[in-house]
Amino acid sequence: MANAISGWQLKEKLYSILTGQDLSDFTKKQARCKLESEFGLEKDALKPRRKEINEFLRMYLEEHENDEENGEVEEEKNEQPPKKKAKKEEVTEKKASTFETITRSGKEAPKKLKDLQNDLMAVPEFFRDAENIEINLHGNKMIGRPRSFASENLGWYLGGKIQIPIGGKLVWCQAGINITIPGSKEWSKD
Repeated sequence: MANAISGWQLKEKLYSILTGQDLSDFTKKQARCKLESEFGLEKDALKPRRKEINEFLRMYLEEHENDEENGEVEEEKNEQPPKKKAKKEEVTEKKASTFETITRSGKEAPKKLKDLQNDLMAVPEFFRDAENIEINLHGNKMIGRPRSFASENLGWYLGGKIQIPIGGKLVWCQAGINITIPGSKEWSKD
């Protein structure tokens, strides 16, 4: 009977199942099982058509993603925002920060830093004038060279395996430090 179901019927039923479904943890297998249930089929009856179902899933997700990007997804008008949780009466202590930064000048960074620096220099000027950054971290020398990140921000990356002394033992750790320049994405490319 699974072969008697047309591709069009399969696609239509799948799309109706997916509409309104939380897709963040919805698997391909769950989609196939729901289709089998909707069509009154035995378990695994649609297993031979997995590739076809997966292709319909891919198409649905692609269309849904495009709709969201274009602002074409309409939200239900009757949907109400979630109710806010009542504030607890007892005062809770703030968690202590696990890090601290003391700047070179001792001053705090200004507000709207990105706007202040968005025309500070041009990209070629950064690559010509920026020096390598060297950090000594518990005797481990890390060197970061000027670079462009995938986000188009400019800065430095330092990372790798390092040794940290803990209780008289040297423990191998993984270090990764991104140093990005707020506003550098807007710098002139020439």
